[in-house]
Amino acid sequence: MKTLKISAYCFFILFFSQLFFSPSVLSAQIWHAETAAAETTKIPSGLTGIWQGSDRFLLFTPANDNGTKPDVSLMLKTLYDWYYDRCAEPEYFSEYPRDLNSVTGKESVKLSADFSKISLTDDSASDGAWEISLTFQDKSNARIPVARLGNNLYLDFLVKYIPEQSDLLNQADSAAEENPLYGAWLGVGVASGITANAPYIQKELTSAYITHNSIYYIRYWQTDMEYSPLMATFSDGEQDFYIPKHIKSAGKIYTCVSGRSLQIRNVTRSPLVTDDFMLDSSGKILVYSKPYLTLLDSSTDDEKDIELYMQLAKDANCRRKPDPPPLFPPDNLNWHWKEINELEKNNAQIQAVRKRQREFAAKQYARQAQAE
Repeated sequence: MKTLKISAYCFFILFFSQLFFSPSVLSAQIWHAETAAAETTKIPSGLTGIWQGSDRFLLFTPANDNGTKPDVSLMLKTLYDWYYDRCAEPEYFSEYPRDLNSVTGKESVKLSADFSKISLTDDSASDGAWEISLTFQDKSNARIPVARLGNNLYLDFLVKYIPEQSDLLNQADSAAEENPLYGAWLGVGVASGITANAPYIQKELTSAYITHNSIYYIRYWQTDMEYSPLMATFSDGEQDFYIPKHIKSAGKIYTCVSGRSLQIRNVTRSPLVTDDFMLDSSGKILVYSKPYLTLLDSSTDDEKDIELYMQLAKDANCRRKPDPPPLFPPDNLNWHWKEINELEKNNAQIQAVRKRQREFAAKQYARQAQAE
């Protein structure tokens, strides 16, 4: 009798699970298990070297103590790029003298970082995407997704979604052979920058679904709901498309639907212009914005990188800003000195002033001659 009750209970569970959960929307795994990869204190090869942006330099260096987190050095281009402030650097950089003035802080800020891979690229490849977990001086943390394509580092990028369901996977593979952009692309870049204090994390991000001739932009927004692996769907009237309901990025959860709904309604369709996009070497990272940083030096020698980093600050801060242009530009003016001399010739007061001026100039000249 007990066995019959257990069997009936199991049948009840299976029946209602099939009734309420369609296999096509049962689960989704974003870029496979890469997002759940353990953080590492080893600096990825794709992030080594000195990086330069419009307003800063960035350098990751191994910590002096084995097992501790790598250090993060930031040098800001202040005063309209005329002064470089070493605002964040490790303690052992103190062997290089640091200027103290009204621009710099009394002490540099201490930053450290962990790294976790969030893309499907090969570990040996320079291109890839990572989530940098920054620890600030006040022990607070921030997660910053970044992607490298070529010699550029991007904050705003998309990662290709690889479906788990066999029918969706076969459909995506066949379409990708004709167009490598085809499929769902998940937005993950939401941080404002790699900064010395907590960066701004966007409340929304944009994902995309690309077909042969169209691109569908899908808005995601932050939510307090628990992460769900379900798939959401939308239709263009001819075909149904599937994309993950939730995205994890920068330690936040973003959703494209409200509540328990799986129907996406905020979709914007545009013609596909392939010139607007750039893929990495693996075809799994997509960017369509300007780079945040550019690789300045690709050396793998940490000591050489530190020396070059310090030399950049020294050379920049030795510069002298050129004098501003004169308020009134010089011109070939006619001062009419002949007429002025004629007017002063018979004026006793002016002649007395001129005499005192000549005597003063003679004394000054004599003092200079004695000093020499």
